Amino acid sequence: MKSWRRMTCLAIMMVLGVLLSATVSAADKPIAVYVNGEKLVFSSGKPIMVENNVMIPFRPIFEKFGLEVSFDREYAEGYVFVVGSNQVMDIDLVIGEKLASVNGKTHRLPVAPKVMNGTTYVPLRFIGEATGSVVNWDSKSNTVKIDIKGVLADNLEIAELFDRFYHYQSTDNIKGLKSLFKGSLYEADFISFYEEDAKNYDVKYSSLSDYDISEITNDYALVTQHERYQYVSGSPFFPHSELLTSYELLKVDGHWIIADMWTEDWEFFMDNEALLAAPKIPAETEKSIHELVVKYNDYWSAEDAEGIKLLRITDDAWLESFEHTVREEFPKYDIKYKYNQLKTIRYDQDEATVYAVNERNYEWEGKPTTDYCAYIIVVNRMKDGQWKIKDHYTLREVKLVPDKPNGPFITIEQ
Repeated sequence: MKSWRRMTCLAIMMVLGVLLSATVSAADKPIAVYVNGEKLVFSSGKPIMVENNVMIPFRPIFEKFGLEVSFDREYAEGYVFVVGSNQVMDIDLVIGEKLASVNGKTHRLPVAPKVMNGTTYVPLRFIGEATGSVVNWDSKSNTVKIDIKGVLADNLEIAELFDRFYHYQSTDNIKGLKSLFKGSLYEADFISFYEEDAKNYDVKYSSLSDYDISEITNDYALVTQHERYQYVSGSPFFPHSELLTSYELLKVDGHWIIADMWTEDWEFFMDNEALLAAPKIPAETEKSIHELVVKYNDYWSAEDAEGIKLLRITDDAWLESFEHTVREEFPKYDIKYKYNQLKTIRYDQDEATVYAVNERNYEWEGKPTTDYCAYIIVVNRMKDGQWKIKDHYTLREVKLVPDKPNGPFITIEQ
């Protein structure tokens, strides 16, 4: 009887030992976090369990959600904030406090953010669900799985859309560009433009700042982007450009496409290296080109519309714009132009580019006024050997540099 009892107790102890071992093993097993099926890697700290809540180093998860992160933002009250924000979301958490703000709305956290061993931890489920994502916890494997959904998912896809857009433009990937416009009413027009552009130019495209989403629904977004187009080669020459462009995006078959785009603002600029270029050009040729530019300038001072058109290579679009200038601007202003500097910065047999600094004299609010403008003027050689002006670009704001006699009289504000 005693033997049976001893055997029974031994069996129970063995079972309890197995269960205890399994429990300790599960507790000791590292917590893994997957976002959209990809395992999150932590360079410092690791996920831990605090009061039955998974706490996670804040920076990796915020960045995975496309949130720009900042830390230790101190206020007069002494609070320290952990902040994550992007174009559609702003999350503010206070270290040691259970109240958080998501897009201006207050939420209560299950556990307060805290600093442990120099690493700031935040409650993972709250962060996931605050962004509209789906969060699932598997206690058997100590695994958190997050599926990014809703507006945050749209924001990440839109960011990827623009990354591809600039890459495809810079690499002349027409097939890739087609995929971004597929389904747009203007798809054929856009692709035709980029095909022509790819034949004539090598241009590098990039964004200058994060895009701004001014409107977004389930299937429509209005996005504004500050962009830079840097000319590398091609003809006819044109300066570098910085643009503010608006994009209408539509969701077609579950993916965002570019449905329409237009320019809100456009500035031209040149780097100093280009302005200091000294191409080889026959002296007589350069003299003829500079005389053409001066004559063109004199016609503008005299508001001689026919003279201006005589020296230009014209098309319907330019003529329409010029006729508007003649009607609206000539009667209002009396501006006298004088070139302070003419410099040929690019030349081949049939095309030349001139950098020009222009002094403008006019009356402003009843007072004589003088200012300076910089231009890029592109001229082409005609079949009869004469030169005509192809394009005329006003560069963005400039400043005087009178102490550089061997260089440009003015430089471009970068």
